[in-house]
Amino acid sequence: MRAKCALKFREAGVDDVREIQRVARITWDHTYREIIPESVRREFVSQAHSKDSLMHRIGSNVFLVAATGEVILGFADFRRLSETTVELAAIYLLPEIQGRGIGARLLQAGIARFPPPTSFMLRVERDNAQAQRFYEAHGFRRTGEHAEEFYRHVVHEVEMILGSPETAL
Repeated sequence: MRAKCALKFREAGVDDVREIQRVARITWDHTYREIIPESVRREFVSQAHSKDSLMHRIGSNVFLVAATGEVILGFADFRRLSETTVELAAIYLLPEIQGRGIGARLLQAGIARFPPPTSFMLRVERDNAQAQRFYEAHGFRRTGEHAEEFYRHVVHEVEMILGSPETAL
């Protein structure tokens, strides 16, 4: 009988790209199937999570994975915008593990990588109420709304921030 691997939070590496792509594809289809057309989801995931894009993000950003052994269950991508502001560009967890505290631990692991008084900002699709509740439960507050064209589809996003507004851009 094989022992169950413990959940670990670590920096993503080159060998994680395929697993990260798998998580992105599954998560995007699950989260946005009722909000964003399939063709837009497919195009976004293939471009934003291409091998080249992920290699750049892994090398440039604080890019963490939640993994058991070689299997990645989720990831978070934190991108520094300035000395005092970081964008949470992505945090994705497989649907079957959501609601177990893993996302909160992944979020906190990323936040801990930046010194105070760093502010964290993000944008989340307006109709993704589950994500908004998650971020609000972790101290983020709404700071505005935006509409933008996203692969020939208009998305409406809520901007949220964690930290003091004076440290934001």
